[in-house]
Amino acid sequence: MNLTYENRPLRVLFPNRFPYIRFGCIDGANKVRYGCTYQGLMVEIFTLLAKRLGYRLQITINNDLIWNGNLSTILEESDVDALGIPLPTTKHPEMYADLTLPIYKAEENILIYLPGHMDDSWWNMFSVFDRTVWILLLVMFTIKCVFCCLVNRAEVRLKTKKSLSGLEVVWELIQLQLFQSPSTNFTFVSARVPLTLFSLLQTTLLLGILTSWFLSSLLRVPNRAAFLKSDYIFREITRGRRELISQGPTSWIYTNTGQEYIRLTGALNGTSIRKVPPEEILKKVREEGALLFTETDTRGYYEARKYCDIFPSTFMLPPIEKSIMLRKDSPLTAKFNKLISEDYRRFNGYYRKYSNMNQNTRCNQFKIGQPLELQVFLGLFMICASLSVGACCVFVVEMICMNTTFLSKQLRVLFPNHFPYVNSECINSNGRVRYGCAYPGLMVDILNFIAKRMGYTLYAKLDNDQIWRGNVSALWELPDIDTIGVPLQRSMERLKYVDFTKSMYEAEGRIMIYTAADLDDGWWNMFKVYDKTSWIMMLVMLIIECIFLSAVNHLEARACFKKHVRNVDVVWNVVKIQFFQSASSNFYFTSGKLSLWWFALLQSTLMLGVLTSWFLSSLLKTPTYSNLLAEDYIYKEIGTGERKLIAQGSTSWFYTETGATFSKLAKVLNGSFAERVLPSDIIHRMRNEGALLFTALDKGSYAEVRQYCDIQSTNIVFPPIDAKIMLAKNSSLLPWFNDIIVHNQKRLQNLYRKYTTIKVDSICENFKIGDELKVKSFTGLFIICGLLLAISCCVFIIEMMVDKNILI
Repeated sequence: MNLTYENRPLRVLFPNRFPYIRFGCIDGANKVRYGCTYQGLMVEIFTLLAKRLGYRLQITINNDLIWNGNLSTILEESDVDALGIPLPTTKHPEMYADLTLPIYKAEENILIYLPGHMDDSWWNMFSVFDRTVWILLLVMFTIKCVFCCLVNRAEVRLKTKKSLSGLEVVWELIQLQLFQSPSTNFTFVSARVPLTLFSLLQTTLLLGILTSWFLSSLLRVPNRAAFLKSDYIFREITRGRRELISQGPTSWIYTNTGQEYIRLTGALNGTSIRKVPPEEILKKVREEGALLFTETDTRGYYEARKYCDIFPSTFMLPPIEKSIMLRKDSPLTAKFNKLISEDYRRFNGYYRKYSNMNQNTRCNQFKIGQPLELQVFLGLFMICASLSVGACCVFVVEMICMNTTFLSKQLRVLFPNHFPYVNSECINSNGRVRYGCAYPGLMVDILNFIAKRMGYTLYAKLDNDQIWRGNVSALWELPDIDTIGVPLQRSMERLKYVDFTKSMYEAEGRIMIYTAADLDDGWWNMFKVYDKTSWIMMLVMLIIECIFLSAVNHLEARACFKKHVRNVDVVWNVVKIQFFQSASSNFYFTSGKLSLWWFALLQSTLMLGVLTSWFLSSLLKTPTYSNLLAEDYIYKEIGTGERKLIAQGSTSWFYTETGATFSKLAKVLNGSFAERVLPSDIIHRMRNEGALLFTALDKGSYAEVRQYCDIQSTNIVFPPIDAKIMLAKNSSLLPWFNDIIVHNQKRLQNLYRKYTTIKVDSICENFKIGDELKVKSFTGLFIICGLLLAISCCVFIIEMMVDKNILI
């Protein structure tokens, strides 16, 4: 019986990878060498199982075996009983194979590569001082430059030395900062003494960058705690700065309910962890900065542990239970499960033995006595090389400017003849800006400033023929135009034909709406004194009174207290009393008389209040338009189509803006754009059609509507809108424009404020006490009276047709 069990093999297929199996512990007959301490984690586990079952372990090694999750292929193509790879229990391959009970719990971790101060990083040289110290050095240098420039200017005015530009003074200070010997020709002691102190302190500090950096890098221990926390690692994964890789399949993490796994899947945002072959893992981690997601029983983990610059994260993911995979319906499954349940602690001890195993480390970190590598200084060399290239470029530009400075070039601009873009009275017949004109126009001021900085002269062409209507493609067919004097926004439609400069300033966006007071130009304003509920209540009271009096009239007629009177006549008398007419009420019952008396006292008084209190309240109360100016109301009106959104120019750029307000506006527009209208038509569309105007404070449409005090800005707050200049595609002027705009942002913003805060004469037609009442306020009442008169005529004609004898 014993011989039979010993001859029965337990066939296991192993990959040639540690820690599953150590190839040096396997002899030529694929048997475990006697006395080998670390045979391999799975080899020791299967040796124990085979010994306890009375089997003989038969090892098969496949150098090309890679666990890729295809269970059926691995088991069917190999004549084995089990695989020598521990598999996550959460990935149960019940369709292809059996999994035993868990043999141990493997710890999950994320490994990250963090070099030291003197390691292979280009910019480590600048880590000796933190950001605050660098800023302080820059501030000290700036203050010194300003002070020396002021002293130089004073000396030149007093004629104590030859003229020296401020740029030359700054350049000498830079030379002193970098240990060069500059000539400081100052006659004032106030400049010489601070300069000596500056060279003593500031340059010594800069020299310390080279000396103290080496010393501190040799002595201090890098603090890597912040890089090993879960917040940093998950943030890097979410933003895509670091790629998360793994040695094997990791789809099981989406079924794990552990809190850290939920955070990890959230950071991945639906993407999968890329599987990388074991031999490429170190390259990805050390050279590309990838993060390694691994268990502590894989080859990737053991390879990474050899390097002292690869660290595990300080947070631990929940452990994963690992099992042995057998053939489907294998008789060994039950036997393995029984042994595992009886001796689980021993199997888990094998795992601890290999996870805590000491290994020879490969450290490339700098140690005292080693030579410094070139790569540490590459960042400094790159800066020096960039400055050299910049100096060459400046030299080329200076050579070009020497030949072209005295050539007068024109910046040809087409201006729509609308303020605030241009004030036509400030442009002479030659296209030049008149001298002394205070407000030539916002875009005239900006483009004239840019032209002077480029050495050009501005040639302004007024667009009296309305050539510019937003048609970008047709505009550049004009041979004598360089740009348009209109601040524009970037959109995908325009980028097909033109380029845009950087933002000149940030404009404020508005949606404007027409509002009218009670006594203003509104046909139905007379009926606004009572709200809808009050009007309904008055109508209900009238109906109830008519029904009650009709009932009283019917009872009096049946009791023969009076002659028969039609109910229509009774109702008609009630309506006459409602409108202050004298009506006969021949009721016998006191209830009918009393009811009609109370009705005339109360209901008629209410109707009289329509005429009296309306005029009084309209004269005294200040109109409020909070409901008209509310954000929800505006979006609802646009979304339902009750009001049309109009604009002076194209609004296709709405859909490229990232602000929440623009997103809401684009949503209610539902893929459409604001209707483009001319400035001359804006007031008509808003006052007569109730249109809403989208504009900005630098637009001609805003300059047009701000004159009217019955056109107000809604409560919608837009994020700042970047105003740009449009140039032809690949225009040579674009770099010049961008450079001037970047270096003069504050001045351009002040020009914008100059024109948006200008006072204008207002055009107000609001009613004020003492003004005569206009007929337009009573138009609605006249329409109702006219309709009632027309209905009376129709009823009269019908009565004549019904009773033909009425005319006889």
